[in-house]
Amino acid sequence: MSNPDNPGFSISGETTKTGSDHKIALVVGINNSRAWRRLETLRYAEEDAYEVYRVLRQDACGFNFIDPVLTGDKAGTGNVRSAMIRLIAERTEQDFLLFYFIGHAQPMRAKDGQSDIYLVTYDFNPEEVKVDPSAHLSLSWLRKVLFQSEGAEKTLIVLDCCYAGNIIV
Repeated sequence: MSNPDNPGFSISGETTKTGSDHKIALVVGINNSRAWRRLETLRYAEEDAYEVYRVLRQDACGFNFIDPVLTGDKAGTGNVRSAMIRLIAERTEQDFLLFYFIGHAQPMRAKDGQSDIYLVTYDFNPEEVKVDPSAHLSLSWLRKVLFQSEGAEKTLIVLDCCYAGNIIV
C-alpha cells in the first residue's frame, strides 16, 4: 500500500525504487531543546524544515523520504538517529542521499577531554554528553556514518546551524 504523504514509500516503510536515479532525503528542523533552554529558541527552524520538505517532495525534485520531516518532539536524538540509520541501511551505490538539518549546534567537551559539535535535538542534554559523548548526535558521528562508510557515492549534508564548517575537521 502506498503512502500519499511519503511518495515512493510503502506504509511499512520500505522503499520503492524506480530507476537508477534514486534520491532519498531526511529533513530535520528544531527550534530548541526542551531539556536545555540555554540557547535562544529559534523562530523559524521547524517552519523552514517543513518548507524544504515540501519543495523536495515535488515531482521536479524527485526525493523520497525515510520519514516525513522531523520537527519538535519528533526530532529527539533517538528518532533522528533511527531515521539516519535507516537512510544509510537502505542506500545503494546509485542513490543520492540528502541530510538537511535546521537548528542549533553546540560545541561540547566530555569528561575524557574529547571535544565535538552536537546537533541540538529536541531532547539534547549537555550533561549526558559530558558523561557519554555518544549520547547525542555529533558532527563526527554524522561524518563517520555518512561519509566514511560504504554505500551511496553521492551524499549531501546541509547544516543550517552554527559550527557547521567543523564537519570537515
